Amino acid sequence: MGFSHEAIKRRIRVGEFHPLYRGVYAVGHTAMTRRGLLMAAVYACGEGAVASHWDAAELWGLSRNGGKTFHVTVVAKGRKSRKGITLHQVRRLDRADWTEVDNVRVTSLARTFLDQAEVVNRRQLERQLETAERQQIFDLRAIKDTCRRNPGRHGIPILIAAVNELMPEALHSREELERLFLDFCREHNIPMPAVNVVVEGYSVDALWRAQRVVVELDSREFHLNRKAFEEDRRRDGALQIAGYRVLRITWRRLTQEPAGVASDILTLLAHAPAASSVSSQLP
Repeated sequence: MGFSHEAIKRRIRVGEFHPLYRGVYAVGHTAMTRRGLLMAAVYACGEGAVASHWDAAELWGLSRNGGKTFHVTVVAKGRKSRKGITLHQVRRLDRADWTEVDNVRVTSLARTFLDQAEVVNRRQLERQLETAERQQIFDLRAIKDTCRRNPGRHGIPILIAAVNELMPEALHSREELERLFLDFCREHNIPMPAVNVVVEGYSVDALWRAQRVVVELDSREFHLNRKAFEEDRRRDGALQIAGYRVLRITWRRLTQEPAGVASDILTLLAHAPAASSVSSQLP
């Protein structure tokens, strides 16, 4: 930052700088929060270092790190660990695999899951996945992309198995879900809908136009991240205002509660709104 050695020493003597690691100082006081100390640990490990593993999980709000050391990942080999820092050395860290949270460089959420899969037990990993889902930050596509970028990691099959256990529908594609739904309609004598059509400016999965019924198939890959979650609700509201009734169906319900799903769809189709009542709702 342009300070000379003498200028740094002088500030240390008067209590303005407080050494934490070589080249890393607290300014003014040492009443540091754990997050501040983590930031210092990341700086201490040099260019490209990022918080990872348990500390990354804590930054993402998935769990608390009760350990006494900080976990930092660096792209290097042969680096010496520093006191209070557990160093994880890797051959490469793709730019898509790290970001910043509260001004701390940290592994991406998906990369954090992959790292954690190698160091925590299965139930701990599942709890972190569940927490991400509740917070609407779970993103299956990001997990798939991260696994593709990091082939050979022994955490990959562990992470995939945990996702599949918690969300069996998550690893199936949107196309598979659509085919399953059309087969489901044939099996339960439900009139075949139009699929992937545009209604009120939105692409919908299935439409019975005369009955003004829309079915949306909630594939985790496309619907489980915060932005997509909000967009789904915005679209549902617009369709309902326009006089359409929207039913959302998940893979789990379609495969485990088929009679209930069939009953819901047939009930909606049997109680189509009268033309006059529909037109009265439209602008």
